[in-house]
Amino acid sequence: MANQYELGLSFKLLGMSQAAQQAAGFSQAVGGLSSDIASLKQQASQITAYKSLGAETRKAAAEFRDAQAKVKSLAAETRATQSPSKALTDQFAAAKSKVSALSKEYESKIARLRELRKELTGAGLDVGRLGEAEKKTGRSNKSRGRGPRQRAIR
Repeated sequence: MANQYELGLSFKLLGMSQAAQQAAGFSQAVGGLSSDIASLKQQASQITAYKSLGAETRKAAAEFRDAQAKVKSLAAETRATQSPSKALTDQFAAAKSKVSALSKEYESKIARLRELRKELTGAGLDVGRLGEAEKKTGRSNKSRGRGPRQRAIR
């Protein structure tokens, strides 16, 4: 009878050991899944930042072109006048200063855009097809719960 209890206890311990191994496997699967999700969220964030910066860069470029046109116009007006007024001279100086500031802002945005493009390309995303990349990261993020790791957890 004692052997029967020992045998039963051995089977129970064996079952608990297998359960612990399965739990460890599940824990690893969840950890890997969490890492994948974090990576996809980072890529989605980078795509959003790239698109936003692209819009800001286009706006900065338009403002820069407009400011350049104003400087050109004021320069022509100043040349056409034998003795330009103080107001015209001040406007011209302010316009040139604005062009300089806008130029620096535009160049800064272009440089950051290049950095983001390099990061996204390094992550395997085609910057020329951001919409598809965005859908891919969204789909992957949503479908992660249906992969082999998720099946292992169930």
